[in-house]
Amino acid sequence: MAVETKWAFDRETVKAFSEKRNEPAWLAEKRLEALTQAASLPMPNPDKTKLTRWNFSTFETIEAGGRAIAEYSDLPSDITRLAGEESSVTSALIQRDGETVYHQAAKELADQGVIFTDLATAAVEHSDLLEKYFMGEAVPTEESQLTALHTALVNGGVFIYVPKNVEVEVPLQSIFWQEDTKTGLFNHVIIVAEDQSRVTYVENYVSFSKEEAAANIIAEVYVGQGAEVKFGAVDNLESGVTSYITRRAHVQKDGRIEWALGQMNEGNTISDNTTHLLGDGSYGDTKTVVVGRGEQLQNFTSNMIGHGKHSEGTF
Repeated sequence: MAVETKWAFDRETVKAFSEKRNEPAWLAEKRLEALTQAASLPMPNPDKTKLTRWNFSTFETIEAGGRAIAEYSDLPSDITRLAGEESSVTSALIQRDGETVYHQAAKELADQGVIFTDLATAAVEHSDLLEKYFMGEAVPTEESQLTALHTALVNGGVFIYVPKNVEVEVPLQSIFWQEDTKTGLFNHVIIVAEDQSRVTYVENYVSFSKEEAAANIIAEVYVGQGAEVKFGAVDNLESGVTSYITRRAHVQKDGRIEWALGQMNEGNTISDNTTHLLGDGSYGDTKTVVVGRGEQLQNFTSNMIGHGKHSEGTF
């Protein structure tokens, strides 16, 4: 049964947002189709948690409207503290309300054919590659009302692509900062590690206002044969933020993923971390630290599903 969710968006608003970002036709169409689907799809049904009274629609816009940030030194100290001293930042991307305000990538990444960019840029410059993975096998649009809404309104995120046999020696870091509580955080992260490649990725979600806000976050990780992905995350959104967080991985033959997740949100949170060990000899490891406070409601799920022979998952 679908639960009615009201939000201040119609087809024209979504279409205009897509056009402003010069998105390819496939993405514009996918947004509109998902918006239609959202109305009839059921809400997620996490174990022992009813979402009928959870407020996932506390936002007025998906378009960032904050002041410009010209220099790294203009960032708040709470943000630069996470990223480190500017001189030590080699490969990092910082977004505020879905908009990139700082991006630094080591030269060797481009030399190796590695893509490390924001989702909006990937849609324009790497359209065919993004289309292959965005809301793909790991998290299909039609899974629930919230995944469909995410597809329609996605406004931020990162796309990482590591070619075959490439080892990324420096960790790639993202900081997703929600400043304006009127702006919904619809953030999407995609990591593609081709066969025999290696990459480490670390992300932080932060906000500093206790006013009501909404976050709908998805990460898709695709690990090729013999590849290895280390994915670290610390979520630290304030008490007013209602969060729905989905992180999924598909791991092929002899591939490996290691999750290290810190769930420190102050507000109500649903978090689903699922790994599908598709190939023979694939491996997954999940380490999660959860801190709850006050009267917040939390539902954290970790799943490791073995499909291939001799696959192994540890928690």
